[in-house]
Amino acid sequence: MRAARDGNLTVVRDLVKAGADVNESFLRESTALLCATASSNINIVKFLVNCGADINASNSFGYTPIMCAAERGNVDIVAFLLKARAEVNAIDDEIRTPLQYAIGSGYLDVAQILLENGASAHRKLSTAIKVLVEKNGKLNVPKSDKLTPAIYTILKSCSEIRRFLVNNGKLANIHTANTDGSTALMNAMRDATLGIIKLVLENVDENGANRKAFASWIHMNTIQNLNTKASLMYAIFESSLEISRFLVNNGSNIHFLNNEGSSAFMHAVKDAYLVIIKIMIKHGADVNVVNSYGRTFLMNASECGDMKAVRFLVESGANVNAADCLNFRPINFAARNGEVDVVRFLFDSDADATDLKNDEMNMLVHAAKRDSFGFQWRFGKILLNDLLISAVKCGNIDIVQFLVKGGADVNAVDRCECTPLLHASKRGHWDVVLFLISRAAKVNVTTNDGSTALLYAVKSNGGADAIQSLLKAGADINVCGNNNRTPLIEAAHEGNLAIVQLLVNNGADLTIVDNDGRTALMYVAKEQHMDIIKFLTESGAQIDSADKNGWTALMYAVQSDNWVAVQFLLNRGADMSIVSRDGHTAIFLATTHGFTNIQHLLMQYMPQHYKEKVCSRMPVNHFISPFEVKLKQRIGTKNSGGDYRALWLDAEVVVKLFVPTTTTFAHQVTVWHQLRHPNIIKLYGACDIGHHFFVCEWASNGSLVEYLTTCENHGERRTPWKFLHEAALGLAYLHERNIIHGNLCNDSIVVGGDGLAKLTDFQLSGTTTINPSSRRSDAGFGSFCWQAPEVLSGEAPSLASDIYSFCLCVVTVVTGETPWGDCLDGYRQRSKKKWDAISNPTYCAPVYNMTSPLKMLASKIC
Repeated sequence: MRAARDGNLTVVRDLVKAGADVNESFLRESTALLCATASSNINIVKFLVNCGADINASNSFGYTPIMCAAERGNVDIVAFLLKARAEVNAIDDEIRTPLQYAIGSGYLDVAQILLENGASAHRKLSTAIKVLVEKNGKLNVPKSDKLTPAIYTILKSCSEIRRFLVNNGKLANIHTANTDGSTALMNAMRDATLGIIKLVLENVDENGANRKAFASWIHMNTIQNLNTKASLMYAIFESSLEISRFLVNNGSNIHFLNNEGSSAFMHAVKDAYLVIIKIMIKHGADVNVVNSYGRTFLMNASECGDMKAVRFLVESGANVNAADCLNFRPINFAARNGEVDVVRFLFDSDADATDLKNDEMNMLVHAAKRDSFGFQWRFGKILLNDLLISAVKCGNIDIVQFLVKGGADVNAVDRCECTPLLHASKRGHWDVVLFLISRAAKVNVTTNDGSTALLYAVKSNGGADAIQSLLKAGADINVCGNNNRTPLIEAAHEGNLAIVQLLVNNGADLTIVDNDGRTALMYVAKEQHMDIIKFLTESGAQIDSADKNGWTALMYAVQSDNWVAVQFLLNRGADMSIVSRDGHTAIFLATTHGFTNIQHLLMQYMPQHYKEKVCSRMPVNHFISPFEVKLKQRIGTKNSGGDYRALWLDAEVVVKLFVPTTTTFAHQVTVWHQLRHPNIIKLYGACDIGHHFFVCEWASNGSLVEYLTTCENHGERRTPWKFLHEAALGLAYLHERNIIHGNLCNDSIVVGGDGLAKLTDFQLSGTTTINPSSRRSDAGFGSFCWQAPEVLSGEAPSLASDIYSFCLCVVTVVTGETPWGDCLDGYRQRSKKKWDAISNPTYCAPVYNMTSPLKMLASKIC
């Protein structure tokens, strides 16, 4: 058998010559002849037959050599076996004949030879089936191809056999399904055999009498196969109206959906079976049901172009504007296939035709152009206008021109009251805009939010030609749209110099403001468009106009850290003394944002009208004219007690800017000016003209820590306690007058030119007198590491908190170390909070070199 299977004729001959039995089988699974046939070796087949091999011997499944040859399409072996008198109508255990194997494998030439040699399609098969039935044979056990005999015979055999099987249904189970779930009934649908279907239905139960009892069995959800195709769907697939009608009338579930969300009704619509559609709707099918892709029956019918089905569905209540998952509507499906009649009918049924896609428009118009009727007659005037809007949205100038030539109204409006010109301008289709203007489109039509074609064109950064054409056609250049913005404001906001110039040169009003009171100049100052700032100011824009919050163009330029714009506006005469509604000036914005370059720039400018007349609200003995002060150098740190070195009447002074927080400028000047002590930085006066600033004593030796370091570097004797004593005298002077310093730290003790320690930076950011009931502000009061625990917990600064901070100043001056490393990280901040100077001054001490005298001092005064 192995030699026969391998096709080795020489070995086969030697084995037979040596006495091998040509009819020997291995466990009844195969013979040498069957193996040779399976390997398609005709020479070995002939040799074995000539040596006496049983030509009709089969394996354990009844499979014979001629069946094997027929299944493999080997014409020569089949012809030889037939000539050697092989049984042409042999039947295997699956009740298959050689003819069925040949047909099942598609070998029609082999089938022809078998038929010519007496093969019967069903005679002996019928006899075999009857014998099996009579002997209670298992007709419904799936065989190798997974089809039960009942299903297989319905598919492949004659009506006589099928009828016999059905009539014997208690033995041949018509409910039995193959591996894909198909039953005999489903396969009957494939063959569209109404007689067999009726016969099956009549014999479903044991008695075969009560048809109504079979209704639930007919339902697709109980007899569907693995592909979720069922009886009714098969009937529709096979275009069998009679079967479909029969199944529906006998209770088939028309609402059941397969795994794609489709029902039999949907397939009927898709294949345009109008009669079936009507039957199903009559039996309650939902005309607006959707599948998993969101598609409806009407979409399928529209796509097929079946006008009768579309009309019937619409008249039955189908939603003409339903959209699928891709937002396609029935009219889109019809348009993409050029179904002009369907499109017009859907439109007449209130479908929206203003959102057709470009390819759909092309197809639809192309189909209409081929029509022998007039274009306008074909579409209708109203639909023509909607198609024009769709074409405009797509920017298809060819179709736009074609539709307008065909009678479409260039001033038609859609459901949102938008015209074609508005849509074209909004989407930036400038060739369409120019064409519509040339056809007398109305240029001043507004949308619900007040937008016009000109506003849309400007916001879309439209071409100069389109905007010029709109203006030439009479577009309102100062129209106010959303937020009361004009085209000029929109162009400024977009930063488009060319459009700004075009609008201004055509008469745009520079003074109009939006709902927030902002002008075009304010927008460009905020957005840092320097070229437009120059153009607008040179064109007469009002530089000092303020918006609803009191902000000017200069303030917006400062906020944007635009040094060039600030300088330009100042040179053009911008007033930097203007105060906003929240009390801010331009220099305040620069200071609080840390824009030191702009701050320094602003300090060098004084408004022109102040030079002509100085008017201060301060007492004469406190006031210093800004023209008496000349700034020299900005001081980058606070160790000199101010912000700028300056000259006042040829004397070196410090100019300190006022940054308002919890106190007024006048109040701080009054309190500070009355202080007269050698260890307190002296206030000479202040200015409230243009800028608010203090003019105070210049501490030429810097901070005490810096001064002591310099002395040590020069080999001079350090006398820290002498300076600390002087600083303590200054603090005592303040406390005697109920003035809290509130900001004591390393930089607030400086050394003046007279060699004395002086306190500075006090009360410039907080309260100026003691108020026990007050709470602290978050502004000022020194850095975290210098503040007392109670201040950190939210209490207002006090005399005691000043003493705590002064103690830390002593520690710093003596050791040269900053408390807790200036608290730059979380660990050091936690250490500060844990330090208890009274109970354990060593634990979490502010500096590493905490000497015994310092510990004792801390325990006494902290």
